[in-house]
Amino acid sequence: MIGNNHKRIGLINGHVHRFTSGERLKGYDRAHADYSLEIDLQLVKNSGYDEKSGYESLVQLMKLTNPPTAVVACNYYTTIGIVK
Repeated sequence: MIGNNHKRIGLINGHVHRFTSGERLKGYDRAHADYSLEIDLQLVKNSGYDEKSGYESLVQLMKLTNPPTAVVACNYYTTIGIVK
């Protein structure tokens, strides 16, 4: 995504207390650091790994004054919610 000029990348992740969610957040942070991109915390949504959470998180992201140009969904079910 960064290679395709996306600078505002949203992350729809699970609850931060889950190990996999924490690791995915670390990867998101590292990618931003590697490319000297600032992280806008409004673009990070830590909710559940389910369709409803994916859908609701995407709606929140797209209502931002400056929404993301790309979004990473960290789970199959959140991806289904985003697509719906």
